[in-house]
Amino acid sequence: MDTACPLKPLSFTSIELRLKRNLEDGDQQADQVITVASGLNEPNGVAFYEDALFVAEINRILRYDNTEADLQNVAAPVVINQEYPAESWHGWKYLRFGPDGSLLVSDDTGNAIYRISYQAPS
Repeated sequence: MDTACPLKPLSFTSIELRLKRNLEDGDQQADQVITVASGLNEPNGVAFYEDALFVAEINRILRYDNTEADLQNVAAPVVINQEYPAESWHGWKYLRFGPDGSLLVSDDTGNAIYRISYQAPS
């Protein structure tokens, strides 16, 4: 699941997502800081699942495939859902994967948790 990944969210700004990577050298310090995406609309929720990075923006959910294979050259994202309102006051979306592999998305404005069925691309 998403807890075993050596990539950890470092920070979110209004335009980019940066990750820190510990290269397992035992020092418990980030060995790399990598900008994975830029031009985002307040990225806030993040989850890893089956070698894909999922990012929630205010207005949509994105999937970046094969992120651990080459973080320096991450492919363009796949839009999972873009039906959320774009105004920032609509709130952050928090992401988590359920035991069945479904993507769970919280929605502060609707006071709800949505389940999005997900299958890794083949």
